[in-house]
Amino acid sequence: MSSKFFKELRAKDPFYEHGTILSSMASKPLSIAVKAFFEFLDTNAGDLILFKNIHRMERYVVKKLVKILGCINGRCSGYIVSGGSEANFLSLWLLRNYALKNRRIRRPEIVASYASHYSIIKAANALGLKIIYSRLTKDYKTDPDDVAEKVSRNTIAVVANVGSVELGTVDSIKEIAKVSLEHNIPIHVDAAFGGFILSIMENLKFKKFPGFTCNGVYTVTADPHKTLFTPIPSGGFFVRDHKFLKHIRFKAPYLPGKTTETLIGTRSGGSIASIYAVLKFVGLKRLKKIYEKCYETAFYFYQKLLKIGKFKVYGILETPIICFKPLTCSTDALMKKLWKKGWTIYKCSIVDGLRLVFMPHVNRANVDKFLSDLISLVEH
Repeated sequence: MSSKFFKELRAKDPFYEHGTILSSMASKPLSIAVKAFFEFLDTNAGDLILFKNIHRMERYVVKKLVKILGCINGRCSGYIVSGGSEANFLSLWLLRNYALKNRRIRRPEIVASYASHYSIIKAANALGLKIIYSRLTKDYKTDPDDVAEKVSRNTIAVVANVGSVELGTVDSIKEIAKVSLEHNIPIHVDAAFGGFILSIMENLKFKKFPGFTCNGVYTVTADPHKTLFTPIPSGGFFVRDHKFLKHIRFKAPYLPGKTTETLIGTRSGGSIASIYAVLKFVGLKRLKKIYEKCYETAFYFYQKLLKIGKFKVYGILETPIICFKPLTCSTDALMKKLWKKGWTIYKCSIVDGLRLVFMPHVNRANVDKFLSDLISLVEH
């Protein structure tokens, strides 16, 4: 079968570089990440006997990433996994097992807000965890005061968001930590989208993600395939102390001396190699410049949208995500019309609006074209 066949098949779906994909949290991977991925395409990070260099690369990558996420004690650890959903599952699995052993909880619960990613709900279902939903503030962030009301002796973790999937909001981790430390309850931070951005940006306009510098934070999800621009799949599962990993450690008898601390046994060595390439040869300064460009484009759109006056705009642009709701027509009807125009845009269901994620493939020219179509549709 010729390569022409696959090129034609691929061409039936949109490409990021076309600039019409407006709601994706992923973008076109960096070229060096793609090269590294393909070089190690046939390697399995779950087999340390065959692929020792992948193991060395993963330890290098995790050491660098946990440092970005605030690890200062040298005890943090973790793994590169398939994505944020798996990382969230691993985190809650670990924290549940930790609580069952050390606190003898028999009816485990988690406290999470309605802004949490649906993978939290899936993980809770699979792990037998009851979700106690905490209230959102007027800014659609987890309310620390309500968390204090909702935690109990059965709470095994509080879930916080850094770059919530719909609105991009950033919870007040330090305020939530005050509650968690008072009750001796771990925090899991789902920072799949915002973790690396807010750790690398060092922008005084936004609060830096405290990550593991905050004592209450036990586990963090942060995804390289979102904001380090590596090929899918590559998520990040990180813990504040490597000793915690024993709570999800299992033996793999057919591999000499091998234990596993991940959900999936066979893991992509290509994913690890691609992250290694970005950290080693792209670096944080260039990543920061990419993020700054994303914010600039988001702010450009934000200002234009406000001037039009036909939309309610949500959020304060803590991460490069904007949600807006049309004032003169149905959100669903407008979305379908935009789809017909060729724009890939999704719902922001929490406010019944539309959601734009400003990744590197979205530039000002794309924004101007989108705004032109948007205005024409709401005026007719």
